[in-house]
Amino acid sequence: MVLASAKGQYDAERYLAFDALKVIGDASCADALFDAFRSTERPERCQAALLLAQWGDGRAAEMLVEAARDAGCMEEDRIAAAYALSALGDDRAESLFRELASSTDTRTRENALAYLTLHESA
Repeated sequence: MVLASAKGQYDAERYLAFDALKVIGDASCADALFDAFRSTERPERCQAALLLAQWGDGRAAEMLVEAARDAGCMEEDRIAAAYALSALGDDRAESLFRELASSTDTRTRENALAYLTLHESA
């Protein structure tokens, strides 16, 4: 039922469903969630990728790369996607942060530069 709401047509219901899945932590929904959102252009694609990454599902990596590069995604989702990719141990995270460091959005640029600064000194 929660997954059905996540695939629904109403934004409020979808975001509540994603929040519920995060709290429940039901990774058994991962296959259905991945199948439902892997190729969609809908805004919640990024949320699905972030949730899959939170569960440690490596299939989220491509979705995270796409979300981080998608100017149509909310800026906080773009930077969150790059951080989630880094948490998965994907080598593409650094290049994404380099791309995001040239964002016109101040918070995105600052977050990307902070990440790069921390990881260059490590």
